[in-house]
Amino acid sequence: MSARSNLIGVLAFSAAIFAAPLDSASLFFAGAFGIGLGSGLFAIATLTAAMTLETESKAGKGLALGAWGPAQATAAGLSIFIGGALRDIVNSAAMAGTFGPACRTLRSVTQWFTTSRYIFSLLR
Repeated sequence: MSARSNLIGVLAFSAAIFAAPLDSASLFFAGAFGIGLGSGLFAIATLTAAMTLETESKAGKGLALGAWGPAQATAAGLSIFIGGALRDIVNSAAMAGTFGPACRTLRSVTQWFTTSRYIFSLLR
């Protein structure tokens, strides 16, 4: 299930990236929906993996499930913070002409989704 959620995420990010050049709001919304779907499936996959751990001690499964919640919450909070900071940095650099004069005319969402897609691909 984890691999499927990653595939859905990659396809969804691609849809969101190509929505701006194609000027397609429906493709963008489909991409945003797919990003949420892939994230949800990944969360379910990690919880399922934690629940099915084979442990020898009594505290093993409970400890894994207890650690899963804070780990998910921390990851969600950090991803929102890092994503917002990277969006601001990329947008400022693009508007300043760091990436060339053509990037000043691109929409902010295109720059951000393209950048986040590359980062997402590197992390996978």
